[in-house]
Amino acid sequence: MPKVFLHIGEPKTGTTFLQQVMWRNRDELAAEGVVLPGHHPQDHYRASQDLRDIPKLASDPAGSWAGEWDILARQARQAPRVAVISHELFCAADAQQADRAMRSLEPAPSSSMAA
Repeated sequence: MPKVFLHIGEPKTGTTFLQQVMWRNRDELAAEGVVLPGHHPQDHYRASQDLRDIPKLASDPAGSWAGEWDILARQARQAPRVAVISHELFCAADAQQADRAMRSLEPAPSSSMAA
């Protein structure tokens, strides 16, 4: 099971700079076993919106973000060593949403342990 870092830095504290550095160096990080789940930094934003149950405006031309958190969490759990999910809007998650995030990043129970 990889280590998963969920970066939840407050807005305007350098989070965008950190995210830009990671995404610009994504290939180098992957070569060291550090995965940024998703295909684009926007995927982390979309996952934060999904996790926090933020309604999508009808005027937003992008597709639905329903299920985006689960996709990133699954990709993070499949990382070889380390995964990083980063967006400042995760800091706005309430206790129930944070609990969901933590549970979804735990390893799946093995079939031998199922009751």
